Amino acid sequence: MRRFAGMHGLPDGSKEIIDSLLAVPFTTQLTRTFSAALGPLADEWNRWRALQVRELAEKWASENGVPLADLSVSAQIEPSNLNRHAIAAAPAPSSETELRRFVHQAIDQLSAVELAALQLPAAVHFRLWKDGTR
Repeated sequence: MRRFAGMHGLPDGSKEIIDSLLAVPFTTQLTRTFSAALGPLADEWNRWRALQVRELAEKWASENGVPLADLSVSAQIEPSNLNRHAIAAAPAPSSETELRRFVHQAIDQLSAVELAALQLPAAVHFRLWKDGTR
């Protein structure tokens, strides 16, 4: 954000706001707030930031022998046939048994690509490894 702000003339009246944002510890929300504060430069910021992230990913992949395509699995996920509105409107499970049933039903509806991209918390991986379940 500092590099971008230093490379561009900031919109009138936004320099103080942007300077105060740059003093705050980074969060994902900060990038959204920074983008909003940029006004007409917001689209350029988003394109520039995406390019910077891509360049860093390409460099890391090259240095670590990882095919770049392996880093973009989520881009290969096809939209599933799940009715997202029905899921959002479904009542929250009221018991552990009901929650387990709901999760199993959701997993059963995923494609192979979606299953491959499924992310689990590290604590779950550790527990499975520790139990020898892997």
